[in-house]
Amino acid sequence: MYWIQNNHYYMYYYYYYYYYYYYYYYYYYYYYYFYYYYFYYYYYYYYYYYYYYYYYYYYYYYYHHNNYHISTIINMKETVGDG
Repeated sequence: MYWIQNNHYYMYYYYYYYYYYYYYYYYYYYYYYFYYYYFYYYYYYYYYYYYYYYYYYYYYYYYHHNNYHISTIINMKETVGDG
């Protein structure tokens, strides 16, 4: 009777041990994919943010550059007009 109970105990022990590693494996699996996709989207977010900032910078640069030339032309006309 003791041997049967003992065997029964070990059977449940290995049963839960097996499920422990089973869920541990799936936890690790989903954690890995979560980590992978998190950094994947974070990388693309950073990538597009960088290009957004890049084009915004050039838009700002050319906008001020053109305003500088326009204001220079206006000042030249005013100077010529005053003469």
